Amino acid sequence: SAPLFLMYDVTGSMGQRPGVMFSKAPYIIHEARTEYLGADAAIGVGAFGDANSDTYPLQVHKKFIDCTVRDPSDVAKRAEELKDAHTALVIEGGGGGQIKESAELAALYLARNVDMPNAVRPICVFITDEKPYDAVERAQAAAHAHVALEADLPVEQVFAELKRKFAVYAIVLPYSGGGDSATTREVRQRWTEILGADHIA
Repeated sequence: SAPLFLMYDVTGSMGQRPGVMFSKAPYIIHEARTEYLGADAAIGVGAFGDANSDTYPLQVHKKFIDCTVRDPSDVAKRAEELKDAHTALVIEGGGGGQIKESAELAALYLARNVDMPNAVRPICVFITDEKPYDAVERAQAAAHAHVALEADLPVEQVFAELKRKFAVYAIVLPYSGGGDSATTREVRQRWTEILGADHIA
């Protein structure tokens, strides 16, 4: 299969953008199957906030949506399943206000807990306007990612581990909906350091 995992930042600085993206989710089925991943595509979704302040710092839908279509009516069914998966995610609109959110916690969860035995070319895309924290805290890993760490884990190590499972990309949006500000450039630079310039859009 060809899994695609979409991990959304749903904090306040993202404004209305998560809701808009979620509303367009059904269109992803067609694009994934016909333009990018092929007929055996599968799509997973999750969301992250700030583990230091939010009620829902990490949300992951329980399964990938299989995009396989055996007859024309399956397209609508798959689109509805993907819509439901997005609808189940809470757009909390929180965050801690320090230009960092818990993307590293989401990365740890995906690296350690996502099972894809038949994956051929898995892709993971983070969609955000803020930087990850510099490390996953041990207590947060246990509480939210169901991962037992012996000590805090630096963000570079977390994403290095995730990159052994997925091709990892980040779509870095303008901070708080603004243009190419100094903050947006700072966020983009940090993601570039972690993933490489060719994995940033």
